[in-house]
Amino acid sequence: MTPHPYRIAGIALLVGVLSFALPAYTQTQKHSPDHDHSTHKHTDICAGFVVLPNGYAVLSAMEPAPHAGMQHDMRHGADHGKAGEQPIAEKKGIDHKEHVPQGAKTEDADPLLGYKHGDDIPTGKDMTCVPIGDMTSTSWTAVSSFPALHVTATSVKGALTHNSRANASLSLHIMRDGKPVEQGKVLLITRMPHHDRRMPGGHGPANDPDVKGFEAMPQGHGDYMLPTVDFNMGGPWFFEVQVQDGDTMHKAYFATEVGEE
Repeated sequence: MTPHPYRIAGIALLVGVLSFALPAYTQTQKHSPDHDHSTHKHTDICAGFVVLPNGYAVLSAMEPAPHAGMQHDMRHGADHGKAGEQPIAEKKGIDHKEHVPQGAKTEDADPLLGYKHGDDIPTGKDMTCVPIGDMTSTSWTAVSSFPALHVTATSVKGALTHNSRANASLSLHIMRDGKPVEQGKVLLITRMPHHDRRMPGGHGPANDPDVKGFEAMPQGHGDYMLPTVDFNMGGPWFFEVQVQDGDTMHKAYFATEVGEE
């Protein structure tokens, strides 16, 4: 039986459409690097802290759930505030200018720029993703938007815990353009950005609650020492290393989980 002319024409048309559509679909899949098609989830979400363009840090892709240290603090310090309450800093007239990251605007109505701690936040322009090390970690490599700066941090006394009688001791090794930074002024600022509603940037450790920062002591050959950091709570902590080298100041960041004692 001879095929009907209309059927032959229909088959030819279908083959032509497929020959055009399939290569186009393949090219679309090939040129979508920001999308994981095996899970259909975006792959540019930061799991850790995101440093926003204004200098504040927000916890991303992690639920800021209460932990033992937080529960203790909430029982004994109602000054962390409840949803809808006026911030304690405003009630008491406390001046918290020292909590504002350098370069941030104190008049910002929303220092987190519309984000909330725990949101899935993609890393956009002028934003830095800072992964969180687990509580067994004893060394960390900081990330920085300044490629020439290389900072590594080491816990001298092992894994970090809170309420430790011995307190934590950290050492920093700082390189710039492949050379040790010998005479730089180094400040370490550590905080829990997601915890204390009184301060948009979060609270600091027990021996630096107002987050003024610790000045590191130079040891030579690019090494700096911070003898005492008293972590008063377990959970994710965010670290900012400020390196003043001559007339320039650059920042590097790392983060880690501090364990329960």
